[in-house]
Amino acid sequence: MLAYIIEDDPITSLIIKRSLVKSEIFNQIQTFEEGTEALAKLEAHVEQPNIILMDLNMPIMDGWSFLDALKQHGNLSDIPVIIMSSSIDPADAARAKTYQNVKGFFDKPISQDLITHLKDILSN
Repeated sequence: MLAYIIEDDPITSLIIKRSLVKSEIFNQIQTFEEGTEALAKLEAHVEQPNIILMDLNMPIMDGWSFLDALKQHGNLSDIPVIIMSSSIDPADAARAKTYQNVKGFFDKPISQDLITHLKDILSN
């Protein structure tokens, strides 16, 4: 299984990647520092990820813009996305629910709850 991590903080990205490796869910993990890099890879029609774990607040293309761009691509709009954010604004969690492909909204730092949730999503 393939996971994309879209996170602008390299330390947070590394922690997430290590957690995913330790979970043994994924045999391939690709990291991106911002949304345009990940979107370009998706648009190139290379192997699509089974899931995308994404921060909201990033430079160049934030998480909301990334989700809107995915929605414009019919074949990409079905990829499950997990939002990982340090946002404490309840409006962000509410807005995330308006995207059909968003399958969870988790606070950073990530916890074992995220890994459990990933296993549940990917087993269905």
